Amino acid sequence: MKIITCDIDGVLNDYPLCWIKYVNNELSADFLTKEEIKSTIGHSDYDNIKDKYRWSEFKANLKCNRNMVNVLQLLKKQGYLIMIVTSRPIGNKMKYPLLEDLTLNWLKKNRIPCDKLYYKFDDALFNELEENEIVLHIDDEIDQGYAFSNKQIPTLVIGPDKKAQLSNNLFIVSISDCIYTYIKSLLNDKGVK
Repeated sequence: MKIITCDIDGVLNDYPLCWIKYVNNELSADFLTKEEIKSTIGHSDYDNIKDKYRWSEFKANLKCNRNMVNVLQLLKKQGYLIMIVTSRPIGNKMKYPLLEDLTLNWLKKNRIPCDKLYYKFDDALFNELEENEIVLHIDDEIDQGYAFSNKQIPTLVIGPDKKAQLSNNLFIVSISDCIYTYIKSLLNDKGVK
């Protein structure tokens, strides 16, 4: 079965903008970047407010990136399995017992195809999928993109930058690119139908 893996935050929603907006609302502040937040409030307070954000109604009701959802829905209709991968700590059941359910509910509410949800840093992701073929990974972070492209998985990193090819398997595309056409072209170039 052909598998496409896709990150949530920064691909299927407007992270980090939604996070910055949440912090600004909570602290009556005017931060512009995650880095500015961290350097101003400190690591401990940053972690505390991030925990509060994870359980908030604000996060439960985040708007999705409808263009990317439409792309995943089209790919699902064409027979691809869609595995959602996230760096949200869904594997830490002691600290975040309901986070996986909250995440799955958000995906369902927004009609985002999800055959399975994985924690991005869990070995199970590659161990379970190794016999299947991941034909594409979509992310918003270059370092996470390399984790997939280094395993010979074609990877798109979505961001505000210009289109670029960083390696044989790692490509940066801007959110304004026609992402579906680009994905189909990339898959066709790799011989995947």
